[in-house]
Amino acid sequence: MKWYYAFEGQQVGPITTEQLKYLAGSGTITPQTLVWRQGFGDQWRPAAQAGIIFMTSQAGSVERKPVQETWAWVFVLVPWLLNQCFLILSAWQHWTPVQEVKASLPLLIIVLGVSVSAFMADRAVLRDGGYRPPSGWWWLLPPGYCWARLRLVGRGKALFWVCILTFLISFGVGLNRAAHNPAYMNASHSAAVQHGADHGGTADDDEQENL
Repeated sequence: MKWYYAFEGQQVGPITTEQLKYLAGSGTITPQTLVWRQGFGDQWRPAAQAGIIFMTSQAGSVERKPVQETWAWVFVLVPWLLNQCFLILSAWQHWTPVQEVKASLPLLIIVLGVSVSAFMADRAVLRDGGYRPPSGWWWLLPPGYCWARLRLVGRGKALFWVCILTFLISFGVGLNRAAHNPAYMNASHSAAVQHGADHGGTADDDEQENL
């Protein structure tokens, strides 16, 4: 059986009954959400009256509260801002690719710590608000998490689009740096070659001195 439901003034579907139940369980579809299937005629019905999704005991079992977006903004913006500050510092100090890779290790630890902490804190906020948070695997793709969060809570469009923007900027900067400085992609290899060359030069110098 195919279903349709209303979300932010738009018609969504068709989806299966199983998908509809999942959306109801995640909070995307509430008892008041209008749904339609074949047999309803021209009449859209609240999900609680559709006869499949919500039972009387379930309709009021979970009280959902407004949730803050503070930790979600931290998850999206703080790691990105730290990375931009690092790039500015790198350009100011005229670091070589090898120096940049070495200096980026402490930053990587900080960024991971902030990102994971903010992600877990935002999921806790969603649970406290009565929602089932999106999958933890979305941590690997922030735009996907913000999209799933928007679908779940019904708010957060600005957060989603800012996340998309920062992702595209970071992707574009990475491509630009790789195109204008191929050594950046092989910094560790360059460091090894340079290290070997230094040792080779020292050995040659010693040999010439012995002669």
